[in-house]
Amino acid sequence: MRNASRVVLEAVASPPNPFRYGSPVTGANFTGRTVEHQALVSRMADGLNVSLVSPRRYGKTSLLLRAEGTITRAGASVVHVNVLRCPDLGHFAAALATGLAQTHGRRLRRGVAAASDFRRRFRVTPAVELGDDGKARFSFVPSLAAKDATSVLEDVYRLLAEGDRSGVLVLDEFDAIVDLNPTLPNAFKGLADSYPQVSLVVAGSRRHMMERLVHVHGAPLYGMTQPISLGPIDPDAMARYLVRRSAAGDKKMPPAIAGTIIGRIGPVPNDIQHLAYETFAVASGPIITDADIDTGLDQAISLAEATYSVTWHERPVVQRRVLSALAAQPTGEPFGGAFARRTGLATSSVQRAIEALVNDEWVADDGGLWHLTDPFLARWVQAEDPR
Repeated sequence: MRNASRVVLEAVASPPNPFRYGSPVTGANFTGRTVEHQALVSRMADGLNVSLVSPRRYGKTSLLLRAEGTITRAGASVVHVNVLRCPDLGHFAAALATGLAQTHGRRLRRGVAAASDFRRRFRVTPAVELGDDGKARFSFVPSLAAKDATSVLEDVYRLLAEGDRSGVLVLDEFDAIVDLNPTLPNAFKGLADSYPQVSLVVAGSRRHMMERLVHVHGAPLYGMTQPISLGPIDPDAMARYLVRRSAAGDKKMPPAIAGTIIGRIGPVPNDIQHLAYETFAVASGPIITDADIDTGLDQAISLAEATYSVTWHERPVVQRRVLSALAAQPTGEPFGGAFARRTGLATSSVQRAIEALVNDEWVADDGGLWHLTDPFLARWVQAEDPR
């Protein structure tokens, strides 16, 4: 017991792990994306509308938060709503109103009277309460009608357009908006025309849904946004970042080791940070080695094994066969006869399975190569072959 306690105390006393994964990163944990950041900030400042599309875990939300911080410091008013976190129209409208209130934070902290006056600027009046931090939080009934949610959206546009400050409305995970109400996206074209000084930024990771909402002819937002796409971060820049961050944690990571981490699990930035985190955690010496990478990778998979097992067995058998085949060997022709024979399925069954897996973001097509989106899961499947 004393030995275990000493290990815990040593771990607490040592510098914290310098790598972060699984959630948006800020500050020193953010790297790359200089061009995309400048493009996003300049368009926000100029009142232009933007569609930001990237695969999940490429750092989309981290980039949004960084750009929002930059333009807020320049005096802009920014309302940020994660649509995926809104289970219904009432919560969506509340997130819009509360986000707008936070742009008026100093004035609203004067008390309930100021917050009550502010809420009367909405045609659909929300309930309001002040938290212990003095911030106003608004709410609507979960069963809010679509026309009332649209009214709140229009009021947010109108209030963002007031005054000399730039106004920006950021809707992250915008591809989930049709789950709230399929008619809601149709409101944005008219609002963009009525309030050209407000920059709308819609961001999503499900490319096929973003195309249906924004990019293809006839989409509700077709022709009104300037697209920005996120690809992999330059490997050399990512390697320099890994070396720099490891040094901040008092362990040396040779450039060749950083390159091996990227090559082993890349190109998704979050996955690279994940493996770097586990590798740093298991490294017992002052210099990180190839053996540490192997141990770190094994640890990452072992820690997720229970989750992988549960979610794996929740998938239909047909989908598991497709996943096993793709984990063993990604392919450029998943709908051909050769791949179908590898799975033991009919080509029509393979096509339906892949469509479902793409929709659930288990499988993706990068440059014509179809593969599992989670490389740790792919390695677990390879090792276990749990069909």
